Formats: sequence, structure tokens, C-alpha cells
Amino acid sequence: MMKEKGCCVAWIDCGQSLKEDLLLLADGLNIPLKDSQTAYEGIIRALKNRLHGPLYLFLDNLTEKLTAEMLGDLNSLNAHIMVTSRIGYDAFPAVNLAELEESRAVTMFFRYYNGDSDRSFGQAAASIVTSVKRHTLLVELLAKAARKTGGTLADFDKRLKAGIYRVFARGLETAHDGNASIENCVRKLYEFSNLTDAQQHILKLFSIFTPEKEIYWKICDWAGLDKASMDELVELAWLERTGPENNFRIHQIIRDSLKMQMKEQKEELKLEEYGELLNKITDIYSYVPRNLEYTKVRERLIAAEDVARNLAGRTDRLLDRWETEDKIKNVLLTASHIFNNLANVYVDQGDFKKALRYHEKARAILECVLGADHPDTASTYNNMARVYNNQGDYGKALRYNEKARAILERVLGADHPDTATTYNNMAAVYQKQGDYEKALGYHEKALAIRERVLGADHPDTAATYNNMVVVYSEQGDFKKALRYFEKALTIREHVLGADHPDTVATYNNMAVVYYDQGDYEKALRYYEKALAIQERVLGADHPDT
Repeated sequence: MMKEKGCCVAWIDCGQSLKEDLLLLADGLNIPLKDSQTAYEGIIRALKNRLHGPLYLFLDNLTEKLTAEMLGDLNSLNAHIMVTSRIGYDAFPAVNLAELEESRAVTMFFRYYNGDSDRSFGQAAASIVTSVKRHTLLVELLAKAARKTGGTLADFDKRLKAGIYRVFARGLETAHDGNASIENCVRKLYEFSNLTDAQQHILKLFSIFTPEKEIYWKICDWAGLDKASMDELVELAWLERTGPENNFRIHQIIRDSLKMQMKEQKEELKLEEYGELLNKITDIYSYVPRNLEYTKVRERLIAAEDVARNLAGRTDRLLDRWETEDKIKNVLLTASHIFNNLANVYVDQGDFKKALRYHEKARAILECVLGADHPDTASTYNNMARVYNNQGDYGKALRYNEKARAILERVLGADHPDTATTYNNMAAVYQKQGDYEKALGYHEKALAIRERVLGADHPDTAATYNNMVVVYSEQGDFKKALRYFEKALTIREHVLGADHPDTVATYNNMAVVYYDQGDYEKALRYYEKALAIQERVLGADHPDT
């Protein structure tokens, strides 16, 4: 109807950051998502200038207080905006939603209870829905609990009258006083529902996730959750399956009620209760953009952020009362590994601000637990240098590389492969600055170590040859560039095989050198070699192809 009137409509299921939520519009506006801040600015511009008619923008279930900057951005749009939220906003005129009519609430109850086929217990259903003030979530939870319990609806109504109705009546009378009364009612229903230990564990785990956001379906496998218990929780409406990927979602009221209960009982998920979730959700190799479309990466990152946020709260408390117990030490070191992994994922996504935030968390833990002179701490310095290099802050990049180099030379020795990696990183910074002489000097230091320690045929040695090729190419010394390319290609074909991605990358790089020389025939030959492998191994529709 709105389209026929020449209007545009956008509906956003909000999470914890309106900026990130607006990125969901990028696809529809054909805006690339490589850098989130640039994409956000592009979306705001597009909503102002590119639409063919007025915009109706719905921000559903907004959970954050909007900053002056956010409100300014929204007010700058040619848009009619409706916000639904459980918290008040002075910036918007408030409209309180009316309660559902009793007859509609009863219809809703029977749809969940028995598909609306038998209304012989209509009076009992009316009593039940009235007890919860016709609140739609509570109506659904009670209808599905009644269906699972068995017996007549009248019997179920009597059981509720014996105890729960008083909680509902007392709680819901103050529903608008900010006393979290609806959450208290859900907690009582949670106790009443006789959920199994496995189901209670699943819900506690899901309480760490952002409510109303899609939670990547593989989490079920990664956390070692019982599938039958998951299915029954979905059947009982404690969890929801949603979207084409059949991902999970937890309602905000359910999530908040679980968190309240855990806080009061001083319960916290133990590290081992996360199962493999902690490591697998931050496995960088699952996130590389060429292996996974960006939208799928984003689904995983929403869940990864929630796990990391929960873990960060725990590690901050542990660092405040740092003890030398092995158990606490292992929790902190596991957390630092996860934070570093997650930061590397954000580097690949181009979100350098978040990458630095998580590298900083890892660094704080490692310096405290292992000390400033430990190789793992040095590795995090190298990671942070990589982020600053990508941002173009070469001074900070070199400073952190120098910190890493000093530690590694002192602790592991000047001939260690990790020291060689730091030399390569420093070379990359000098190369970006256009200081090719220093770049080659550090690459040659790295090469000498790798040839001596790892051998001339090692893939890391080949990687250094490849790095030197790029520097010589940028200098215009194509003769030396091709000589090192031949060395890299020989190793990669011999050790990794002709079909390995690194070998394919070498073919592509050789093509670039020949192209820059004007030798288009040879450039095409190497491009065709790369293309043939990628079509065979990755398929004709793969982004790399």
C-alpha cells in the first residue's frame, strides 16, 4: 500500500547499537560494508538523497538511549519515524499501546493451545489470559505450557489459581512503574514449567546473547547443546527459530528475567559450560570474507560479540582480584586467546576500532598473567601494530613492532622464526611509507632467519620471497621481482601443490608484474592458470573466481 503511494518503507529489528542496526539497510541501498563507519555515512546520505519518495522508518524494540548525534542523524532524514521501545524517550511523543481485547487474547491462546479447533474450555482460557493482563508473550507461554502439561484446560487453570495467579496479579498491576514486573512473571512461569536441567542450561547460555537478534544456528553444535531439548524449548516458545537460515532468537523479556534470576542466585556459567562455543565462535578461519559472505559473517559476529562481552566482564573482575591459582590463570589465558582471535576477525572486516579494543583486552590480560616480556605478549603487540598499519598510523605501528622485536630478540633470540615475523611486519610498515630501502632491509633479515632455521623450501620462506617481490615491483625493478617470484612459485608448487590458494596467489602476482611490464601475453597466461584452478577448486560462482 505504501509502495503504491510512492513511499519507501524500512523496518529494523533493533539490537544494542542503532549505528550497527542501520547497516542492515546496506544491501537494499547497494552500499558496500567493508568499513562500517563509511557504510553508515553512506546509508544516511542515501536515505536523504536517493529515495524516490518519503521514507517511513520503523525502529522496532530499541534498547539503547540515543545520543544527540544519533538523534541528529535521524532528524536529518526525510522520514516519518516510529520507535517501539520498553524505555522512555523524551525525543519522541509517546503513544501507550492498548491491551489486547479479551476475545482476541482467547483466540490467540487457542491457536497456540490446540490450533483453534476446540473451544469447549473457553471460560478457563478467558480466566488464564485475563490473569496475565492479556500480555501476548505470557499468553503464548501459558498456552504452550498447558498443551505440554496435558489434562483439561480447567485443571490447568486450577493449578495456576493455586499459586501463580497471585504473582501475575501483583506483578502486572505495577507493569508501568519500572519494577520489571513482567520479567518477574516470566520467572515464576519458568519455575512452573518444570524444564529439564539441559533446557535450563540452554536458556542460561542464551541469556548472554543480545535479545531479538538472530543467533547463528551452529551455536547449537558448537556449545554441545542437546538438539531435542532445543527443539522442545522452541516448541514451548522459550526460544524462537527465525529467518531463512533457521537461526535462533530469545525474547528480551525472557532474557532479562533469566539474567535477574541468575544474578539473585549468584549463578554464573562456568567456562567449561560454554563447551567449544568460545573457541569456535571466534575461529578466524571461519570468518575470512572469501570463505563466507559478509552477511553470514555478521550473524556470527553478533553472537561472538555477546560471548566476548560476557567473558570480558568476568576477566575484568578476575584481574581486579588477581590470584595465582592455575584455574583463574587458565580462564584469563583462554579469554586473551579469544579476544585476539576476535580482533583478527574484525581486522579482516575492516573494523579497526573494534579490533584494537579486543587486542587491548588481550594485552592487559597477558601483561598481567604472563608478564610484559613474554612471547605471547609480544605477539599481541605485533597484532596491534598490524591494525595501526592498516589504519595508516605508521608511527604507532612501528612503536608496537619495536616493542615486540625487543622482547622476542631478548627472550627467543635473534634467529627465532617469531622474530623473523616481526621483521616482516616492520618491512610492511616501511613499504607503505614508501621507504623501500628499509623495507627490503627488514625483509632480508627475515629471509636470512627463515632460510637458516626453517630451510629454503619452507612455505614461510616462500612468503618472504613473495613480500620482497611486491617491494621490487613497486620500485620498478621487475627483473629482481620475477627472480623472487620464481623462487616463491617453485617452493609453493613443490610443497603446497599447484592447487593451493597460496600458489594461485603467486600466479596472480606474477601476472601483475608482467602486466606492469607491458608483457600482456605472459600476464594472461598466468591469469588463465590461476583462473583454471579457482574454477576447478572453488567453482565458477566463487568471489575469488
